[in-house]
Amino acid sequence: MSFLGPDANDRKYLQFDGLRAFAVLFVIYQHWLYNSAIQPKFDKWYHVPFKMPIGGLGVAIFFVLSGLLITEILMKGNGCAGPERRHFLKAFYIRRSLRIFPIYYLTIGVMAAFDVEPFREHFVWLALYAANILVFLEQAWIGPASHLWTLAVEEQFYLFWPIAALLFTRSFERFAVAFVLCSISTRLVLAVFFPDITKVGQLPIISMEAIAIGGLLALDGAPARFVEKLSARLAWLPAVTYPMMALGIEHALLDFTGHLAIVFFGVWCVTRAKAGISGAIGRLLMNRFVRFLGVTSYGLYLYHNFAGTLVNALLGLVGRQALSHNLPLNLLMMTTVTLILTVLSWALIEKPINSLKRFVPYFPGTPREQQQPSATAGAAVSS
Repeated sequence: MSFLGPDANDRKYLQFDGLRAFAVLFVIYQHWLYNSAIQPKFDKWYHVPFKMPIGGLGVAIFFVLSGLLITEILMKGNGCAGPERRHFLKAFYIRRSLRIFPIYYLTIGVMAAFDVEPFREHFVWLALYAANILVFLEQAWIGPASHLWTLAVEEQFYLFWPIAALLFTRSFERFAVAFVLCSISTRLVLAVFFPDITKVGQLPIISMEAIAIGGLLALDGAPARFVEKLSARLAWLPAVTYPMMALGIEHALLDFTGHLAIVFFGVWCVTRAKAGISGAIGRLLMNRFVRFLGVTSYGLYLYHNFAGTLVNALLGLVGRQALSHNLPLNLLMMTTVTLILTVLSWALIEKPINSLKRFVPYFPGTPREQQQPSATAGAAVSS
């Protein structure tokens, strides 16, 4: 998702921050509205637009961005060998840790300390970035911690992908193609032969196909050009699959087709923003407030799913629990709580810690100004 935004890329993709903003808003809509209060109310066909699970598109965009930007960073170390290569990988993991770990562990630690389910019960799973595996084993979402499955997938990708790039230096593009095909075919096999098994999209290999496709885009070879052309040709497909899902049509193959449609639409969005979108949409992506939401999207993504829990606790403290059924008021309060947490997190924790990356250059002796984290260092992902 990427949610987390690689730290060493320059600012050549100026519209990616705006794209992240819309991706995280899609996820928030999914969790606050589609999954809760609005869905049961809209049971007529003309309310279908309000029942489309667009959170999956937000996740797809985040994943494609992660794959593209992280792979671009790794390719900068391709010419390294021996000690220089080891230093590059060490710097990569330290810089990723500085960006990801502080507010993640602070959040799950605080939630566990206040005994918010399921944080104390499943703390080890969450601490090991294995929420996606837990969701699959439980065959169910895990309450307000459900959205952490995407962050688990990203972290597993960060551990796995650089090692693959090191082992397959000369044939990394072929490896990436094979990985994408393996991921998609595994999802298809499970959909056809094991349709009763749910949450297969949370399994590591399967859930990484969008990230690996983003990696292909970064390699900029024939497979990347094929993916770009294919995504442009399939950009219309969600217009068919989304309404079918919104109407409640359930079938394993529809889930498979719908998921791929969303992934390739996400690829199309990323490739368009990478090239630069003109007109009103381009100006919207470059809007200062929209870009700020993109820069802080990691915090937005991480905190938004706890906003309802915090609002209910606050209403309980003031003896106004009956107001928890007031949807407009709840949305206003959850938005306020989420934005406050996000801004404070960015200003007091993330940005100061992010600045420490200047002490961990990818290449020893590189001028400090070239090691500064870019504004893309704040981004975010969910279920």
